[in-house]
Amino acid sequence: MDFAVERVTAASDRLRLLVVGDTHVGYRHRASNMKPLWAQEVDNRQTFTRSLARARDLDADAVVHAGDVFDHEITREDRDHVREETRRTHDAGVPVYYIPGNHDNEAGNRTLPLV
Repeated sequence: MDFAVERVTAASDRLRLLVVGDTHVGYRHRASNMKPLWAQEVDNRQTFTRSLARARDLDADAVVHAGDVFDHEITREDRDHVREETRRTHDAGVPVYYIPGNHDNEAGNRTLPLV
């Protein structure tokens, strides 16, 4: 066998990562007729906030966002919200790493490197 897989548990002396992706902050700006019914009430800002709060609560060693922090259409408020939540998490001692996704636009990409 060329590799082994080890299950990481709460008792493991390992790096604790919270991996999240596809939060799509700004999704609420899409036209309702372009969304499935189940997604019409989704608040992606709240999802982003809850994800980072969970990392802080669990005292994670880091957060890795695997792409699409933002959706195509974002507002200044969306960018400010993400910046503030990311800064809050960083200030709590949990670094946030970000991989740009195919939905992240230039305005969103400029938001995160400033944190």
